[in-house]
Amino acid sequence: MTEEKTIEEYQKEAEEYLNGWKRAKADFLNYQKQTEKDKAEWAMFSNASCVKAMLSILDSLEGAVVQFTGDHGHGIVKIRDQMIDVLRSMGVETIKSTGEPVNPEFHEVVAMEKSDEHASGLITKEAQRGYTMHGKVLRVAKVIVAE
Repeated sequence: MTEEKTIEEYQKEAEEYLNGWKRAKADFLNYQKQTEKDKAEWAMFSNASCVKAMLSILDSLEGAVVQFTGDHGHGIVKIRDQMIDVLRSMGVETIKSTGEPVNPEFHEVVAMEKSDEHASGLITKEAQRGYTMHGKVLRVAKVIVAE
């Protein structure tokens, strides 16, 4: 009788060890998946500070395109377009603003103005363009909204 009880105890103990091992294995696999996800995200956003610095240069190019026309303007447009292409290849996209309702996640209201073209609460102009990188906001758009 004591031998049967001992075998049952060993079976129960082995089952507990097996269940513990299964939980530990599942935890480890989840940890590995999270680590890989974190590495991939880190790689995607590791150059975000460099990209943010490039945005001010792009703003200057945009301003130069507006100011210059003719041969000088053509060269500046080409440089601006090249920069936009490079930024897009890095996952950078512009935030839609004009004509859109304000979304605090993407827009910062810097002024209000009367508008015959836009309904109250809609964005009439961008004071500064906003950008996302791989879906995350790099810089909010600074906008002017219809009263």
